[in-house]
Order: sequence, then structure tokens, then C-alpha cells
Amino acid sequence: MDKQGVARRPFAKRFAERVLAARWLVIAATLVSVAAASGGIALLEFSANYRIFFDEDNPQLLALEALENTYGKNENIAFLVVPDDGDATSESALSAAAWLTDAAWLTPYSRRVDSLANFQYTTADGDDLYVRDLVDPQDLDRAETRARIRAVALSDPRIAGSILALNADVSVVNVTIELPEDGLLEAVAEVAEFARSIAAEAEERFPGIDLRVVGTVMINQTFVEASISSQMMFLPASLLLMALVLGVLTRGWPGVVATGAVIVFSILSSLGLGVWVGLPFSPPISPAPTIVLMIVVANCVHLLVS
Repeated sequence: MDKQGVARRPFAKRFAERVLAARWLVIAATLVSVAAASGGIALLEFSANYRIFFDEDNPQLLALEALENTYGKNENIAFLVVPDDGDATSESALSAAAWLTDAAWLTPYSRRVDSLANFQYTTADGDDLYVRDLVDPQDLDRAETRARIRAVALSDPRIAGSILALNADVSVVNVTIELPEDGLLEAVAEVAEFARSIAAEAEERFPGIDLRVVGTVMINQTFVEASISSQMMFLPASLLLMALVLGVLTRGWPGVVATGAVIVFSILSSLGLGVWVGLPFSPPISPAPTIVLMIVVANCVHLLVS
């Protein structure tokens, strides 16, 4: 065939012929490339830090970092004590807050616990000042004690709207957490698991009290759990649907197997390359394997049915 005839042939056809002519070399080069790219998966770490949602020069983030540099970096767990009767100063609600305050001190990496139960209340008697906890768990069966606690809490700006709702239907037990720089993901999971366990125990001990666990630590952990659970559900379902559709379109399993191999190689390579370029694997990036799967299937189907 002359040179003009070769030039007139479509590039795709000429490329395919050259690939087939050196197929074993192409296969070997592909496997080596995939192995090199996917090697980064061994270093893959899931980021549980909500700060990745902000640019480094975000003014609000810079302001937060300036405050943390001055006063210290803290995260928190907040237990919302929500009584069914709508009275957070009832005997049951205050008892739950007191018990939860003591239990929360055992939270890993905790530095401080603030609640109605341990709020330092100062009274004067002549020249003497007395500082004590606002709530005495042993005295909560007296209506006048609970009324005093409610009156003091709603009149003190440090409590009202902070650790007690303005209408006194919800109180807060806030735990200040100082997470380590190393092993952040494991530390977040440990704190979240402990918080959920004592919240569940509190609900068993105090019927009629609903405990809701929130805070920055729970936000970080929820992002991680939601990302992992969604991929554990959607990725296998997508693979199964892909196999069924390809089986119908190609009327044979060789095309399904070949496409499956391309999908696996593509997902491994994309994840590994992301690590090599320093891209943190975070909740917004977690759908990447499913996105890669869809792109690969579309291209493979185009080649197989053309």
C-alpha cells in the first residue's frame, strides 16, 4: 500500500492496527502503568476535616485560624437534652444533664465540659462569697430547687441562649475536644463512637429524654460515614447494572469482562494518581470511582458496538 493510501485511512484504524500488532507490549506497558499509578492507594487517607471545603485564603477560615492561634484550637461535641415534655429544667431533664456531664468527662481528648449541671453559681452572704454548681443532683426532687435553677438560668446571659434555650425546652452539655494532629481520622471516629454510646445509655437511664449528638467532631465523622456508606451501596450496584447492560448490548461476556478490566484499572489509577499529586480523599471526592465507572462504560460501549 502506498503512503497516500495509508494517510487516507482513519487515524483510529491505524492506531488500532498498531496496538494489535504489538498487543503484548501494550498489555505489559498498561499493567506497569496501572501498577505505578495505583501504588499511591497504599498511602490513601480519608480526610475528616471540614476545612477542606474552604480555600486557603477564605477570609472566614483565616479569621478562625487567627483566633485558634491566639486562644487554642478546639473542636466540640454537643449533647442536646430534649425532654418530651418540653421542660429542660424538670427533674428528669436536669438529672440527665447532670449524669451526662459526669460521663462526658471521660470522652477521649476532652478538655472541658460545660452544662447547666456544673455551671459555677456564686451567691453572697454578708462578706462571704460561695461558689457552687448550679445543679445539685441530690436536691432535684424539690420543686422550689428546680424553680430557682430555672429562674437563675433564664436570667443569666451566660446561660440563656447558650447552654439553655431561651424558652427552656432544650439544654446543652458541651464537651470541648482537642484532637491530635496525627491520626486525626481515628481520633474523630473514637470520639464520635464514645459520644454516641453515652447518649444511648443516657436515653436508657432517663425515659422521656431525647439525646441528640451534634458538634464539629460529629460533622466530620458524619461526612466520612456518609461517603463510605454511599460508595459501599452505589458502586457495587453500578457494577452489577453495568454488567447486565453490557451483556445485553454486546450479546456476549468477553465485552463485559474487557470493560470490567478497564473499569478496575481506571478506578485504581485515578485514586492512586490523586494521592501522588497530593489530593486528599474527602467526601466531595468520594463519588469519583462511580464517575470514572460511568465514563469508562460509555467509551467502552461506543467501541464495542461501533
